[in-house]
Amino acid sequence: MPSITFTQTRVVNDQFKGTDKETRFEAGQTYRLPSASCVRWKSRGVAFDAAADITSDPDPAPVPVEIPEAWRDLKWPALKALAAGFTTAAINKKEEAIDEIEAELFRREPISIVAFQQRTRPDGVKSVYVDRAWPTKVEITPALFEQAPDHFTFDAEAKTVTIDMANGRAVYRMVEETVYGTAILGLLEGNYEPAPAE
Repeated sequence: MPSITFTQTRVVNDQFKGTDKETRFEAGQTYRLPSASCVRWKSRGVAFDAAADITSDPDPAPVPVEIPEAWRDLKWPALKALAAGFTTAAINKKEEAIDEIEAELFRREPISIVAFQQRTRPDGVKSVYVDRAWPTKVEITPALFEQAPDHFTFDAEAKTVTIDMANGRAVYRMVEETVYGTAILGLLEGNYEPAPAE
């Protein structure tokens, strides 16, 4: 990866900005970054190419490439350069660039757990409610499935999981499955209403 030296202190504008996990580049320091990041920082006039043998850290931790909020509005060369920072494959079409950027945004999403509440009405009918709006990225464990098996529908061909609750329905795509039966799912569509007061 190429190295650049920053002329101004900069902080990556992502969900960690302002926290102890933010990515900060200090003025006068040299960092080894993906090519797309180097181009972007240099184009902003806050960094320049560093000598090949100078680095502030011989083994720097990987730095996430900043994805602008309005990345979909980028012109093709900038969109292609941004997407190239997340893959070793060639990016030849706009659709490929969009797919790579969306995949990277998904990788950065925190993994949530879906929790359910089971309630019994005075007439004895049991209903299961999801506790909050459907998260973008969830982990489903066998234990969670066992809590409400009648509310899950698996489509092996489409690689989707549909979860139907009394107060909402969501369709997730399978992203990853472990040998222990835990699955990471990405939200495709969903609707939700808060559960009625008890």
